Amino acid sequence: MKVAIAYNLPANKKSADDLDVLVQVEAVEKSLIELGHSSIPIGISLDLQSFEKKINEVKPDLVFNLVESINGVEMYLHFIPVMLEKLKIVFTGASAEALFTTTNKVFTKRLLNIFDVQTPRWITSKNISDEVNIKTPCIIKPIYEDA
Repeated sequence: MKVAIAYNLPANKKSADDLDVLVQVEAVEKSLIELGHSSIPIGISLDLQSFEKKINEVKPDLVFNLVESINGVEMYLHFIPVMLEKLKIVFTGASAEALFTTTNKVFTKRLLNIFDVQTPRWITSKNISDEVNIKTPCIIKPIYEDA
């Protein structure tokens, strides 16, 4: 089987997460080869036309999707599944719809509330210096990043 390994190219900041994806690519590639498959790593940037062109050239049987962000932006996470679904190529991981729906925590919480699924109370603030009355203990998270 011919397997393309899609992964995010490290952003300029080269965070530990960005560099870790390269370790993951190596591990997946090694495992695929040991199992008798061929692998083609494909680094992803915002130049999605190049990605589509490469996929059309390679014609993989499967894409192993390791993309966690594009150009360091986690909210673009669903772009690769969108393209692969459009091209009708089988890939690992969640669908574009699932990633789009769950990447934005506030959107997800609002959607869950529409269906009467209880979630802990939350507030949002666009400015870190906004005065907000928060009772502790609490959890503070960015809308798009991390779990």
